[in-house]
Amino acid sequence: MIATINFILAANFKIIVMRILLLLFLVIPFFSEAQINRSANELAREKVKEYIVGKLFKDMPYKPLSYTNLKSQKQPHVDIAWSMNHKFEIVDSQFVADKKTAVTKAYYFSFYLDKKLNVVTAESFYRQ
Repeated sequence: MIATINFILAANFKIIVMRILLLLFLVIPFFSEAQINRSANELAREKVKEYIVGKLFKDMPYKPLSYTNLKSQKQPHVDIAWSMNHKFEIVDSQFVADKKTAVTKAYYFSFYLDKKLNVVTAESFYRQ
């Protein structure tokens, strides 16, 4: 009787372990791909920020507002693999009535990146 109970418990334990392993093998690839996409988006955001601060608006205060996720580009351009839209503000100083005042301007850009997530080109567009 005790041998039969031990056999049934052992069989149930094996089934439970196999189900857990099967579930893990099915779920883990989804989590790892989500992590890769998140890391790629973060790297692209850093590269876009470097491009804005280093090339477009040198020595001007930069405030990021929103980013879109990376989008794969299926265009015939060999050097453009990804695109990303970005909204940000730049504080510009202007002279109004012989006074220097800070003016905040919102900008909307589309950035085009290569396979290594380096910015290839950028386009500005206006949206209300």
